[in-house]
Amino acid sequence: MANNITLNETGDVAIVTMYNDEQANTIDMPFCEGLLRTLDEIKGAQRYKAVILRAEGSLFSAGGDLAQILERLDRGTEHLEALIDAFHAVILAIRRLPLPVIASVQGPAAGAGFSLAMTCDAVVAVNSAKFVVGYPKLGTSSDGGLSFQLTRRLGAARALDIFLRKEPVSACEGELLGLVQYVTEAASLDDTTLDLAKMMSTYASTAVTEIKSLIGTLSDDGLEQHLEREKKAFLRCASTVEFRASVVHFVQQSVARKQ
Repeated sequence: MANNITLNETGDVAIVTMYNDEQANTIDMPFCEGLLRTLDEIKGAQRYKAVILRAEGSLFSAGGDLAQILERLDRGTEHLEALIDAFHAVILAIRRLPLPVIASVQGPAAGAGFSLAMTCDAVVAVNSAKFVVGYPKLGTSSDGGLSFQLTRRLGAARALDIFLRKEPVSACEGELLGLVQYVTEAASLDDTTLDLAKMMSTYASTAVTEIKSLIGTLSDDGLEQHLEREKKAFLRCASTVEFRASVVHFVQQSVARKQ
């Protein structure tokens, strides 16, 4: 994805933007490395009091770069394992930021993109946004802590329903379920998200950190161990014939749509 992550600021609010619409803001190694560096920069600066994670383009994120994964799959799953490790480092870095992190979702968030949005403390989404699990259609399980976050927020039965149903979660359904905190029109998304971040930034940093810690969002006890379980499950699925066939089919469809 090259290093298409930018960091800007409005007062004491850090604004992190993902931008690579041509590649649907897919998650690859350069993306993970760039986002991790940006999160480290935010944490080290000690002047920010809230963070917005947003994206340019038609999609928030289409998830993993399946064309790249397919290209390297014949050489084994080492690259895939390294990618999952890098992505999980990003997930843990977001969870461990002692600041409120708000996802501003302007379009579909699929697979690992769904995981990324759910990792944030709050989600503001346009009313046309959709949250797509995607993993079972590829013959694999989840990564990025999605199974952890959905089960924690919704309970096992509702989480399983979302994973195994065919329809994506709409922004409005997400709001009813508590996965999305605010739904807005596209023209109002940036202002609504910034207003929320500014409101959160008015509170004392120490109080916010302690509240996040008490609620569990600062450490998420068990998340790191769960991410390791997700990785191992994903890699077991990735070694199957069904996974390869599904990825080949998806990549071929993507190429055909672009022609």
